[in-house]
Amino acid sequence: MEERAAFSLQITDYLAVFDREHRVLQKDIPVPQGITLSSAVDENGAFFGLKDQDYFGVEEDKVTFYQMKLIIN
Repeated sequence: MEERAAFSLQITDYLAVFDREHRVLQKDIPVPQGITLSSAVDENGAFFGLKDQDYFGVEEDKVTFYQMKLIIN
């Protein structure tokens, strides 16, 4: 179980952005390691990520969420 967890922490996650017609606008955007992305988006287009405490090797009493905005050039 520990080996599987260690292996999964080494896998790089990527983000893809689609328009309203589900066409790919951009793909293969690397996600910062240690962040678990959510599919929730707020009214301004920002999305949310959860700090992965296992990745950082810490156990905190609080949960940390990151609010991120993707800017496509």
